[in-house]
Amino acid sequence: MSDGVNLPEIDIDLSGDDVKAFGGGGGPILPVGAYTFDIVKAEQSTSKAQQPVAKVTFKVADEGEHFGVELTKSYSLQVQALGRIKNLMMAAGARLDKIRLGELLGARIIAEIVHTEGQGQVNAQGEMTPGRMLC
Repeated sequence: MSDGVNLPEIDIDLSGDDVKAFGGGGGPILPVGAYTFDIVKAEQSTSKAQQPVAKVTFKVADEGEHFGVELTKSYSLQVQALGRIKNLMMAAGARLDKIRLGELLGARIIAEIVHTEGQGQVNAQGEMTPGRMLC
């Protein structure tokens, strides 16, 4: 686990208008709505498909029922998906000439949680199963 001090810089420039967004998933841990989050962890990792990702952990900073709830989101570092990490870096006030995960740590952002249903899949019996809920 890293404290963010010695995190590597990822040499990808996010400053251009050609950076495209791509969806991301994860189970709905929080109800739909706007939340204030503190970024408490950020690290470079790989996805299940062995692609580079940045994993970022957010902690709800709003007083109330969900205070302190943490959720982790993966941000693809593939060219076609850099829009998501760019939006996060801008919200956190980070520079865009490189992805500096250390600049995310301690940042406070406001984000809107939405839920969407993912694509269904065919199971081993050939039956269509509903898609999981994405947050």
